[in-house]
Formats: sequence, structure tokens, C-alpha cells
Amino acid sequence: MNKREVIATVAERSGINPDECRIVLDTFENVFAEEISSSKWKDAVFGHVYDILTNIRNKQNKQRIA
Repeated sequence: MNKREVIATVAERSGINPDECRIVLDTFENVFAEEISSSKWKDAVFGHVYDILTNIRNKQNKQRIA
């Protein structure tokens, strides 16, 4: 899935305007890249990715329950 497809899918599933999704995903990408580049330990990268994915999964689970 390329970036355009991700934006289209997120927009469709969330009901949010694709232009707004693009802004949010671009910002997330920048913040994530800055966080990883400032990390001094390689293991920290894995920890960041794991934490992000865990938060996303938890949010999805909460939405399914609601």
C-alpha cells in the first residue's frame, strides 16, 4: 500500500477529508522521523514502533467494544 492508498483508506474509514488525513499523516511521519533520529539507542527505535502499534491496536479494540 502506498501513501496515497493509505490516505484514501484512512479518509474512507474515518469519514475525515482526505486533505486533512494527508496533513495528519505527513505530520505523524515527521514527528516519528524526528523521534527516531534523536534516539541514541537502536533498541529505542523498536520500542517506539511497538508503542505506536500497541496504541493503535488498543484504540481499534476500544472502538469495536463501543
